[in-house]
Amino acid sequence: MIDCTDITGLFSTTLFLTAVGSTIFPVKRLSAPVRCLILAVATGLILVPFAGVSAAGYVRSFVGDLSVTSLVVLILILIGRVFALHPVERKRIEAFCMPFLPLALVFYPLAMGLGSYDPYGLGFGSPYLLGFLFLAALLAWIGDQWLIALTLSLSVMAYALGWYESNNLWDYLIDPLLATCALSIVIRRFLKRLFSTSASCSKHPVSNFDTGCS
Repeated sequence: MIDCTDITGLFSTTLFLTAVGSTIFPVKRLSAPVRCLILAVATGLILVPFAGVSAAGYVRSFVGDLSVTSLVVLILILIGRVFALHPVERKRIEAFCMPFLPLALVFYPLAMGLGSYDPYGLGFGSPYLLGFLFLAALLAWIGDQWLIALTLSLSVMAYALGWYESNNLWDYLIDPLLATCALSIVIRRFLKRLFSTSASCSKHPVSNFDTGCS
C-alpha cells in the first residue's frame, strides 16, 4: 500500500511537470474548460505507470521530494496559468523566490562540507531555527506578507507531522529546484534589462553619451 510520503512525493512531481508544461505551452489562449481538460489528461498520463514506473515516479527519482515552499509556488503558478486565478501577483511571487538564490549559494556548499560549519544540522529540531522562523512568520504576517507567513507555517507544520521521509526542517523549506527558479528569474530580468537598454540606445543614438550607452 502506498504511504503518505509517496503520495506527497508523486503529487509534488506531478505538480512540477504540469506547472512547467503550462508555462511552456500557450494554454492561456484556450478556453477555461479546455485548459481544465488538458490538465486532467496530463495529470493522468503523468501518474499512469508505463513499464511499471510512472513519469512522476521517474522524475521523482532524480529531483526527489520538493520542499513545501516549492509546492506553494508551483500551485500559485498552476492556478494562474490554468484557472486564471491570481491570489498573488507574478511580481510578488518572483520577489518571494529571489532570496532563496543567495541562501542556496551559501547553504548548500556549507552543507556539503565546504567550511567547518554545517547549517544543515540546525534542521534537526534546533530551537534557534524554529524560533527564527516563528519570528519571521509573525513579522511577515504583521507586514501583510501573508505568502511568506503561510509558507513558513506550512513548512513547520509539515515538519512537525513528519510528512516527508526527511526529519530535517531544511528539506521542508528549500530545495535545488527553488534555487534554480530564483536563478532563472535573475537571468530573465538581467536579459530583459539588457535588451531594453540596447533598444533604447539604438532609438536615440545622438544622446548615447548623455544616457551612458556605449
